[in-house]
Order: sequence, then C-alpha cells, then structure tokens
Amino acid sequence: MGVAVQMLPSILAARRQAGLASPPLPTLDPTLAPRSLRLTIEGESGSDWYLPVDDPTSTAGPDNCVGEVVLDEVEFCRLSAGRLRPQDVAAGQQGDRAALNELLYAMASMSRL
Repeated sequence: MGVAVQMLPSILAARRQAGLASPPLPTLDPTLAPRSLRLTIEGESGSDWYLPVDDPTSTAGPDNCVGEVVLDEVEFCRLSAGRLRPQDVAAGQQGDRAALNELLYAMASMSRL
C-alpha cells in the first residue's frame, strides 16, 4: 500500500500535464511551501502520509497541509483498482475540495497504469 501512496504525487503531476487536473496554484510568496494533503488509510496495514499537491518533488508536511482525506484500506484498494468511483468515496474529507478531488481521481487512475 505504501508504494501505491508514494506514486500518487507523480500520478497527479502526470494528470496535470495531460490536462486532466488543474495546474498548481501560483504562489505569490516564494517563501511559502507548496501545498500538501494528508492521506490517512485506516486498517491493519494503514498509515498516515503527507503528499505534495503542486510539485511531486516538494516536501510535504503538516505546516503546508490544505486538506485531509481518510479512507478505509479496503476502500483505498477498491478506488485505486478502479472498482470505486472517486465521487462515491464515503470517507471523511475536509479542506481544499479541488485538491482533494484531484487526489481521489489520481488514486482512481492508478488502475490504468
């Protein structure tokens, strides 16, 4: 599961490059860190991750976190296997809705790799 999660920033960047996700938000203040999202997968093999949103090579962490999504491990597996639509994810989501939706769609696109 950890390997799949670590692939998400690159998948999101590839979706942006293909025009399937919105471009990163421009930062008016260059001293601000790029945005990140917190992904929590609950269950026996679950964990917490901070994922960069704007640049897959940037550092992600709680200081620049703009949202959080919580998924059950089965729900994560179904979503990343293309067996669950992003809009049908029933888990908790809070924060930047656009960034969260793009992350969920990046998860769903993993089945097409």
